[in-house]
Amino acid sequence: MEIEIWPRLVQSAKDRGVPLYMCNAQYPLDSMARDAKFPLRPAVMRRFAGAFVKSQLQADRFASLGVENIHVTGELRFDQPIPQDQLRAAAALRPQLGGQVIAFASVTEAEEKLFIQTALDLRARRPGIVIVFVPRAPERFDIVAEALAKSGLCVKRRSLDLDADFSPRFEGAAQVILGDSLGEMYFYLALAQRAVIGGGFQPKGSHNIIEPLALGLPVLVGPMIQTIEYPAVEAMAAGVCKQTSAQTLADDIVNWPSPSPQAIEEFLSAHSGACAKTLAAIAALAR
Repeated sequence: MEIEIWPRLVQSAKDRGVPLYMCNAQYPLDSMARDAKFPLRPAVMRRFAGAFVKSQLQADRFASLGVENIHVTGELRFDQPIPQDQLRAAAALRPQLGGQVIAFASVTEAEEKLFIQTALDLRARRPGIVIVFVPRAPERFDIVAEALAKSGLCVKRRSLDLDADFSPRFEGAAQVILGDSLGEMYFYLALAQRAVIGGGFQPKGSHNIIEPLALGLPVLVGPMIQTIEYPAVEAMAAGVCKQTSAQTLADDIVNWPSPSPQAIEEFLSAHSGACAKTLAAIAALAR
């Protein structure tokens, strides 16, 4: 899946005549640049029986390395199921939060100061704004909670201030909801009207934008999108995602006009169906 490869597994499959395919495959530009200096990974890729890739651009990149039998099947994450219990829980809590809710999702350690300052800037402009702040790494939960509190923000933690069924243990509106749990991203995103996805404000690259789009949320990302080149480029072209910077983040959160729900729905429709396409490609090759 993706660009994960295991040389011994790949070679063993080839030696035994077992067709092994890359699936949901992508090849980011930064990986291509690294591999140009040390071409082990392209050599291993050529030992695959073929690849099911996310887009025609990715197909062209793999083909340029000599990978054969390439099929464009799309991005599987567009077809992931959405936990309805989390959406119902978010719908029940949202009225208590009051005004506009902005989700900061998958915030990396290198971005924490930027996002905390952005939260302060937003609340200075619009005191009613509520921030849902979801760190990327569990080991950062307590550290981020402390940093948010030291900044003067009133923080409610998922682990302390919401019951197992998401019922609130607090009254009134919160300034920040800290998402210090795993497997509940849809709950956090469903509380918001728009989402900022972390990762793209540091060199390693942005995290997944499909989950917020699947809930109909407009999405903002940072400058570094090589890790999500597909579908970020297509989403920006469709007007449902905006690329911003650390300097303009707060302004863009407030001032970027929201795309219509229809625009997001049309984008999702155009890019869904990867599971069926992948299974059909496998079935055809298995004949």
